[in-house]
Parts: sequence; C-alpha cells; structure tokens
Amino acid sequence: MNATRIGILVLGLAAMLVFGTWGWTELANAVYRAGANDVAVALTVYGVPLLIMGVGGSFTFFVFWFRNDELR
Repeated sequence: MNATRIGILVLGLAAMLVFGTWGWTELANAVYRAGANDVAVALTVYGVPLLIMGVGGSFTFFVFWFRNDELR
C-alpha cells in the first residue's frame, strides 16, 4: 500500500473522529437539554457512536478493497 493511500485513510479516519465526536457531543447536549425520554437518550449515547464506528470501519474496508482490486 503506497503512502498516498495510507495518508487518505489516516486523514479520513481522523476527520471522521473529529467531526463525529463534535456532532455526537452537540447531539447529546441537545437531547439532555430537551429532557428527552430514555429511548432517545439511549439512542444518542449508544447508537450514534456505533454509527460513527460503522462508517469508519466501512471507509477502512473500502480503502483496502480498492487497493486489492485487480482492475486498478
């Protein structure tokens, strides 16, 4: 794997971490201030980080998949 692809992977994952954490914090604060019910709080606390990890894992998978594609 060349340095360009590793750089794209690292920068992409770093951007997802920064923006995902910022978005999750803002959403959690909004839900907390709104006095939402327990289901909304649980989805915010557990669902959003799982979504962020899923997107990050998918991004990593696709970077490696395109690396191993014989047509490229």
